[in-house]
Amino acid sequence: MSLRVFDMNENDNKSTFNASDVLLLIIKKWKHLLVVCVVAFVASVIISYTIPERYKSTVVLYPANSTSVSQTLAADGTTQKGLLQFGENEEVEQLMQVLQSNDIRNRIIEKYNLIEHYGLKPDTKYLYTKLYGSAR
Repeated sequence: MSLRVFDMNENDNKSTFNASDVLLLIIKKWKHLLVVCVVAFVASVIISYTIPERYKSTVVLYPANSTSVSQTLAADGTTQKGLLQFGENEEVEQLMQVLQSNDIRNRIIEKYNLIEHYGLKPDTKYLYTKLYGSAR
Protein backbone atom coordinates (compact mmCIF):
# COMPACT_ATOMS: atom_id res chain seq x y z
CA MET A 1 0.00 0.00 0.00
CA SER A 2 1.44 3.33 -0.92
CA LEU A 3 0.53 6.85 0.00
CA ARG A 4 0.50 9.28 -2.85
CA VAL A 5 1.64 12.78 -2.14
CA PHE A 6 0.30 15.36 -4.54
CA ASP A 7 1.62 18.84 -5.09
CA MET A 8 -0.69 21.79 -5.37
CA ASN A 9 -0.30 21.63 -9.11
CA GLU A 10 -1.55 18.32 -10.52
CA ASN A 11 0.62 18.67 -13.61
CA ASP A 12 3.82 18.21 -11.54
CA ASN A 13 5.36 14.78 -11.13
CA LYS A 14 3.58 12.52 -8.68
CA SER A 15 5.73 10.86 -6.03
CA THR A 16 4.95 7.83 -3.89
CA PHE A 17 6.01 7.15 -0.33
CA ASN A 18 5.89 3.62 1.08
CA ALA A 19 7.27 1.50 3.93
CA SER A 20 10.46 0.60 2.11
CA ASP A 21 11.29 4.31 1.87
CA VAL A 22 10.89 4.63 5.64
CA LEU A 23 13.14 1.62 6.19
CA LEU A 24 15.78 3.04 3.86
CA LEU A 25 15.61 6.38 5.67
CA ILE A 26 16.13 4.64 9.03
CA ILE A 27 19.07 2.68 7.68
CA LYS A 28 20.56 5.80 6.14
CA LYS A 29 20.18 7.93 9.30
CA TRP A 30 20.78 5.24 11.96
CA LYS A 31 23.67 7.10 13.59
CA HIS A 32 21.58 10.23 14.06
CA LEU A 33 18.66 8.22 15.45
CA LEU A 34 20.96 6.35 17.83
CA VAL A 35 22.43 9.60 19.17
CA VAL A 36 18.96 11.07 19.71
CA CYS A 37 17.79 7.92 21.53
CA VAL A 38 20.85 7.82 23.80
CA VAL A 39 20.56 11.52 24.65
CA ALA A 40 16.85 11.11 25.40
CA PHE A 41 17.54 8.08 27.62
CA VAL A 42 20.29 9.83 29.60
CA ALA A 43 18.17 12.97 30.01
CA SER A 44 15.17 10.99 31.21
CA VAL A 45 17.26 9.06 33.78
CA ILE A 46 18.82 12.27 35.13
CA ILE A 47 15.48 14.05 35.34
CA SER A 48 13.73 11.10 36.98
CA TYR A 49 16.34 10.96 39.75
CA THR A 50 16.28 14.71 40.39
CA ILE A 51 12.50 15.00 40.78
CA PRO A 52 11.58 14.80 44.47
CA GLU A 53 9.03 12.25 45.57
CA ARG A 54 5.67 13.93 46.04
CA TYR A 55 3.37 11.07 46.80
CA LYS A 56 2.25 9.17 49.81
CA SER A 57 1.60 5.49 49.60
CA THR A 58 -1.69 4.38 51.12
CA VAL A 59 -3.59 1.14 51.26
CA VAL A 60 -7.22 0.16 51.68
CA LEU A 61 -7.40 -3.06 53.66
CA TYR A 62 -10.57 -5.11 53.41
CA PRO A 63 -11.46 -7.62 56.11
CA ALA A 64 -11.27 -11.30 55.30
CA ASN A 65 -14.55 -13.09 54.85
CA SER A 66 -15.40 -15.47 57.67
CA THR A 67 -17.11 -17.95 55.34
CA SER A 68 -15.54 -19.34 52.22
CA VAL A 69 -17.02 -18.75 48.79
CA SER A 70 -17.16 -22.49 48.10
CA GLN A 71 -19.22 -23.12 51.24
CA THR A 72 -21.63 -20.36 50.27
CA LEU A 73 -22.04 -21.69 46.74
CA ALA A 74 -22.43 -25.29 47.94
CA ALA A 75 -25.12 -24.30 50.44
CA ASP A 76 -28.78 -24.88 49.68
CA GLY A 77 -29.13 -21.35 48.32
CA THR A 78 -31.19 -19.94 51.18
CA THR A 79 -28.63 -17.26 51.97
CA GLN A 80 -25.89 -15.51 50.05
CA LYS A 81 -24.80 -13.24 52.86
CA GLY A 82 -21.29 -14.75 52.71
CA LEU A 83 -20.68 -13.50 49.17
CA LEU A 84 -22.09 -10.06 49.81
CA GLN A 85 -20.41 -9.58 53.19
CA PHE A 86 -16.90 -9.19 51.79
CA GLY A 87 -15.85 -5.56 51.60
CA GLU A 88 -19.00 -3.92 52.89
CA ASN A 89 -18.51 -0.44 54.29
CA GLU A 90 -19.43 -1.41 57.84
CA GLU A 91 -16.76 -4.12 58.09
CA VAL A 92 -14.14 -1.87 56.52
CA GLU A 93 -14.91 0.94 58.97
CA GLN A 94 -14.72 -1.43 61.93
CA LEU A 95 -11.38 -2.78 60.81
CA MET A 96 -9.99 0.72 60.20
CA GLN A 97 -11.04 1.77 63.70
CA VAL A 98 -9.24 -1.22 65.19
CA LEU A 99 -6.07 -0.68 63.13
CA GLN A 100 -5.91 3.03 63.94
CA SER A 101 -6.49 2.64 67.66
CA ASN A 102 -3.85 4.02 70.00
CA ASP A 103 -3.77 0.83 72.06
CA ILE A 104 -2.67 -1.28 69.10
CA ARG A 105 -0.22 1.38 67.92
CA ASN A 106 1.37 1.66 71.38
CA ARG A 107 1.57 -2.13 71.72
CA ILE A 108 3.43 -2.40 68.40
CA ILE A 109 5.80 0.40 69.47
CA GLU A 110 6.59 -1.50 72.67
CA LYS A 111 6.78 -4.95 71.07
CA TYR A 112 9.24 -3.97 68.35
CA ASN A 113 11.07 -1.33 70.40
CA LEU A 114 10.50 1.30 67.73
CA ILE A 115 11.71 4.18 69.91
CA GLU A 116 15.26 2.78 69.83
CA HIS A 117 14.88 1.64 66.23
CA TYR A 118 14.31 5.21 65.07
CA GLY A 119 17.10 6.55 67.30
CA LEU A 120 14.89 8.50 69.72
CA LYS A 121 15.50 8.91 73.42
CA PRO A 122 12.63 8.15 75.84
CA ASP A 123 12.93 11.59 77.50
CA THR A 124 12.63 13.45 74.18
CA LYS A 125 10.06 16.23 74.08
CA TYR A 126 7.12 15.27 71.82
CA LEU A 127 8.42 11.71 71.60
CA TYR A 128 5.36 10.16 69.97
CA THR A 129 4.95 13.00 67.49
CA LYS A 130 8.51 12.47 66.32
CA LEU A 131 8.05 8.70 66.35
CA TYR A 132 4.91 8.82 64.21
CA GLY A 133 6.60 11.22 61.81
CA SER A 134 9.69 9.02 61.39
CA ALA A 135 7.60 5.93 60.74
CA ARG A 136 6.09 7.46 57.59
